[in-house]
Amino acid sequence: MTKTTLKQKEIFAEFVKLLSETEANLCVPVIDYLLELGYTLHRTKEKKIEFRKFGYNILKIEQHSVLYGKATPKLVVSFRFSACESYSKVFQEAISRKTVAMLKSGGEYKSLEKCCGFCKVPRRYKYYDEHGNAIYRCGISVHDIRDLTIDDLPELLDLIKEQDEYFVMVKN
Repeated sequence: MTKTTLKQKEIFAEFVKLLSETEANLCVPVIDYLLELGYTLHRTKEKKIEFRKFGYNILKIEQHSVLYGKATPKLVVSFRFSACESYSKVFQEAISRKTVAMLKSGGEYKSLEKCCGFCKVPRRYKYYDEHGNAIYRCGISVHDIRDLTIDDLPELLDLIKEQDEYFVMVKN
């Protein structure tokens, strides 16, 4: 870990204690990479941390005791896809699931042409609907990625790099 404060190191150590060995093997490289990129680590709840830079949230990690109706501890990584152009099925499913959930709850995702207006430069992500059409959506929020495994780690790190480069470009 580099560029961390004592408080961030304490939060990091406390959070890692909550994780299984498998979860730690997935999360520790992600956390280290985000800290190396200059993100600040914040604990938002006892079992939830998030990472911010330039006022943007890029990733959240949360340890749930009950999740999706199951009473076993489950790790949820939530990521922001607003700069990412392509990704594998596990990430595609995260975006598609969030979109469906928002539509069912009466919420509305706005197209790129009708962006929410909270940002100076539109933050967007692309996903493909069931017909293979590219859909662009406002990318202001993070999306829960279920069943993330160590095999997904290289791609997640690449997506983090892509998203970070976008944040740096927008900031400058």
